Amino acid sequence: MSDITLHNQPTNPYLLAMQAQKIVNMANENAQLKLLEIINTTYFEGGQKPESETVALQARNLLTEIKNKFPFFSVEDVALCFKNGIRGEYGDFFGLNIATYYKWLKSYQTSENRRNARALMESEYKPYKLPSEAEAKKMFLIQAVKLFREFKKTKQLTVPMPLRFYRSLWKDGLI
Repeated sequence: MSDITLHNQPTNPYLLAMQAQKIVNMANENAQLKLLEIINTTYFEGGQKPESETVALQARNLLTEIKNKFPFFSVEDVALCFKNGIRGEYGDFFGLNIATYYKWLKSYQTSENRRNARALMESEYKPYKLPSEAEAKKMFLIQAVKLFREFKKTKQLTVPMPLRFYRSLWKDGLI
């Protein structure tokens, strides 16, 4: 076990699923293999043993369905969805087939757990607030003073976009 402690790592499986790589961004072969595993696990948990050709066909069809109708889902989303579906959280089902999977995906998409995870994710997101014109000018002047002090010490001045910098100083009456 590692001695490294991770802080602020989300433990909500729905939040983790939302933050994972989306299936549409995966290579088809990798995505299909992951879906194949999920479908096999679902059959196992449902007490069934399908033919491998059936599962392979379902995985291909499911991948197409997800890419077309649920492009924002990750493999983790689908795994949670199928885990909940086989346990009857999205109502009764009659057989494991594409129609059942589609019903589960639609129900998962609007589930309360997923809505709560989305709300949590959005509450943690703090967009960058642009400074006001006065704050921006103050930040610029602070940076200009720092550059000037550095120039006095080293006699070298490295300024990105020097002409723009000079014009700003001249416009503000500093030179």
